[in-house]
Amino acid sequence: MTYPSAAPPASSNPTGIPKKLAEFLMEFAVAVQKHAIYPQGHPQLATAVDKCVRRLDGILNAVEPVTFAFARNQVVIDNVSTDPNNSLMRELAQRMHRQRIGSIRILPGVLRDELADFLYASS
Repeated sequence: MTYPSAAPPASSNPTGIPKKLAEFLMEFAVAVQKHAIYPQGHPQLATAVDKCVRRLDGILNAVEPVTFAFARNQVVIDNVSTDPNNSLMRELAQRMHRQRIGSIRILPGVLRDELADFLYASS
């Protein structure tokens, strides 16, 4: 007798967040951290913004924006929350919560400089 496996397939994302969104969110969290650490104009900041923009190119289409909400210790995307034990996501959520940023919506056509300005202002 064969029993169905309770384990999810290896190709699924354990967080339930689509892979490309999860990858962008990681780059975004790193960029937020770097903007909090380095002074404006530092080369690390430009690199971090460029990585975010490249990830955005893969997830934004001409119609749908991307929206992230921030709880005290988690990021929420499409009613799916990040793991509160993930230190990078927890820190991002806490930083945005302290800044009183409840959510962000990134629209198709967002400019690199607009993203850079937001990262600088939110650090």
